[in-house]
Amino acid sequence: MHDTLRARLATAQATLLPNHPDVESLKRELEATSGRLQGARTRAAANDLELRRMNAAISRGRNRIASLEKRQAEIDRLIAGAPLVATQLAELSRDSEMLTAKVTQLVSKKAEAEITADLEQKSGPSSFRVLESAQPPAIPASPNRQQALLLSLLGALALGIAITMSQELSDRSLRSESEVGSALALPVLACVPELSGMGGAVVALLPMQTEA
Repeated sequence: MHDTLRARLATAQATLLPNHPDVESLKRELEATSGRLQGARTRAAANDLELRRMNAAISRGRNRIASLEKRQAEIDRLIAGAPLVATQLAELSRDSEMLTAKVTQLVSKKAEAEITADLEQKSGPSSFRVLESAQPPAIPASPNRQQALLLSLLGALALGIAITMSQELSDRSLRSESEVGSALALPVLACVPELSGMGGAVVALLPMQTEA
């Protein structure tokens, strides 16, 4: 198409004037065709670059798949041999624990022997010396006399208060006009205070009750 337009334009330019409408039309058409051709070439180059990128990505994906398949095969092989490995690990762990216990016991015995030999070497034929003798305590540890005395005083005070309250509550004597009225529910006719020989008590005169 582009070559055909170029040939037609060359023929028109050879037979017609440069400003002839057909020549101008062919020039515009040739320019448009050239632009479309350049755009197509650009898109083709971009498509070729994208195609190469896709091919590279596909290649990397295939390599990744092959690597994963290989890794999966290795994992399957390890899983298949896992029971045997677990048994061997258990046996090795048990043997390691037994050896550790024996080594610990031997180290403890060695330390005790070294301590015993050091003590025997330092003490020699003589026995141990007393660096500081025990002293009796200056005050007894128990009982606490001050605390016992304080508790006794508090107990005596509480007992005295209890006895006083008990005597007060058990005393049924009437000492005032109000007590007589509240206790007997009778009107008081008269009160005779401070009679000799009666300890300053008050005598209340009450009305006589007759039988119905």
